[in-house]
Amino acid sequence: MLLTKDNEILSIHPSSVNFNVANFSSSFLAFEEKIEKSKIFIKEVTLVPMLPLVLFSSHGIDIEFNDGQCLLSLDDGWVTFAVKSLKVAQLLQLARAELSDVLEKKMRDPQLNLFDYLRGKKIINTIVNIISIC
Repeated sequence: MLLTKDNEILSIHPSSVNFNVANFSSSFLAFEEKIEKSKIFIKEVTLVPMLPLVLFSSHGIDIEFNDGQCLLSLDDGWVTFAVKSLKVAQLLQLARAELSDVLEKKMRDPQLNLFDYLRGKKIINTIVNIISIC
């Protein structure tokens, strides 16, 4: 069963390439269109692995400890997952902040080539490496 944050039940539309997928490798999906018919269907569905969700979400990253585990949470705890250590959590938080700063600089200066800008090149390469391990 697929649920939204508001506990709305969704079904993948039969025309979707993901319609027959029994188990997804990620708990999160992104979709382009929601259609209400006999059920609420979603179309143009794609999996969203946890690390890209953390790095590209518009929500802040919170670090918590619960039962001896270090947890990252987004959107006031709606998305929560464990990481190996506080250091990993802090590095992901820092990578996200650095990426936001670089993107903000690019928006202020559209002519800026991020690969000629040393800080931009470093953070983009770091993000690519992080996502590559997903």
